[in-house]
Amino acid sequence: MSTILGIECASSSCSVALLSKGEIISSDKVTLSSGYPEILVPMIQRVVNVSGIDYRDIDIFASSVGAGSFTGVRVGLATARAMALSLGKRSSGVSNFVASAYMVPFSEREKHEAILVALETRREDFYLQFFLPDLRPFSSPFVSVAKGFESPFKDILLVGDGITRFQEASGREFSHFCKSVPDAQTICFWTEEHKDSLPEARPLYVSEAHVTVNR
Repeated sequence: MSTILGIECASSSCSVALLSKGEIISSDKVTLSSGYPEILVPMIQRVVNVSGIDYRDIDIFASSVGAGSFTGVRVGLATARAMALSLGKRSSGVSNFVASAYMVPFSEREKHEAILVALETRREDFYLQFFLPDLRPFSSPFVSVAKGFESPFKDILLVGDGITRFQEASGREFSHFCKSVPDAQTICFWTEEHKDSLPEARPLYVSEAHVTVNR
């Protein structure tokens, strides 16, 4: 088994975890409205120091790639890539869509026609993607408002950090849904399971960046 450092700061929190021999041996998580660039590297240092593992013994540096906070995605990926490059190790990324769906046990997924991952944009709309119960993507990631949203499936399992607001805004009741918000531990476990065919650590942008210039 691999030793994996996982980073997740694309969602509403910033987290770091270290997996070794299939188990999380050290982790940290902080929820802030901003400031992740300043706290991420010290978090990593604390997690690695507590674990007793040397940086050179880490095989894979993995990070979430979005959708989510534009700054969080860039900071997490840049940090994972830089550490991997400096140590001659592998870097990888996983989308928050995949990670959110992955968190749901198959025994729950197989009860439904499809999974709809709804991620927060902190605007009127949502980042969305459909998956089949075996986690094969049924659609590409897309952006949509919830009101009047139409699904090709009747029985949907709704997951992700946007499910509460999505259901309220849609004006309809979903018979089955659960909250599924991935963190660095999820990134580690997914990476360990897919370590033989890892995707590149590239940012996933579903829409243009929504940024403003401070005046």
